[in-house]
Amino acid sequence: VNPHMFNVKAAKSYLPKINEAANSAVARIEDYEENLDDFCTFASMDMFNAMALGINLQATAGDHEGRRVTQAMLDALNSMIKIVQQAPWCEHDWLKFGAWTTFEEKWRLGCVEVEALIERSLAQPEQQGFLPAFLAEARDISRFQAVSMVAVLLFAAADTTSATLANTLLNLSRNPQVQARLREELRAELAGGDWNEDARCTYLNWVLYENQRLTPTLTVSHVRSDIEEDVVIEGQVIEKGSTIFFSHYNIAKQVDRPDEFIPERWSDEEKAKRKGT
Repeated sequence: VNPHMFNVKAAKSYLPKINEAANSAVARIEDYEENLDDFCTFASMDMFNAMALGINLQATAGDHEGRRVTQAMLDALNSMIKIVQQAPWCEHDWLKFGAWTTFEEKWRLGCVEVEALIERSLAQPEQQGFLPAFLAEARDISRFQAVSMVAVLLFAAADTTSATLANTLLNLSRNPQVQARLREELRAELAGGDWNEDARCTYLNWVLYENQRLTPTLTVSHVRSDIEEDVVIEGQVIEKGSTIFFSHYNIAKQVDRPDEFIPERWSDEEKAKRKGT
């Protein structure tokens, strides 16, 4: 899927819909003063539906149908998270089976909603999202595969993107001087308009990089358990068959003033100073 999602031509086609969803969400952010998590989750789902299918569900704006569809997808995601976090450690088989049965049902209902959205998107050729174009080119993709791809994309988007939004807003609120500089750049580059391909928002990129360094959405990754022989790295013995993973959170602390939110550390000059360290 990635080549169809991330090439320039594809990005231009679905960017207007993402802008539409983002503007709709921002216009209602004050309604979520008491629950920013909900705002971030609904906004993420709205934007990813817009990107994938060209449809703005308006869940952030409180649209009843959009909320219903979004909630079905979130229920599927939450049941999956429960399986991953709790079932493997549960001593009681009946609880495991019950959690799995719940997951299967929630996932099925979520996929039903996704398939309905796909039908709606394909029935309206003017909709701009990556999936219709992708299906037009990849004719060997079955409807089941298409539903699965969109479901995984949307379920993944709900958690990771909403967490990134929430962490970014939190870090900006704690660092008003960063927020002021970022606002100045966005006003200069976008002139009050939508995101566009000509915008050169360098400081925004630094803010996003620093956000992922200090409050990473995924704290660990690259789990491996297929070490074929003993390995020694700087005196540390990693035995054959060991399970290892990379901790983004800890690795990202190996910098000066690690607990401070400093986007300027991602400038070319600062990165050059750290090269080789």
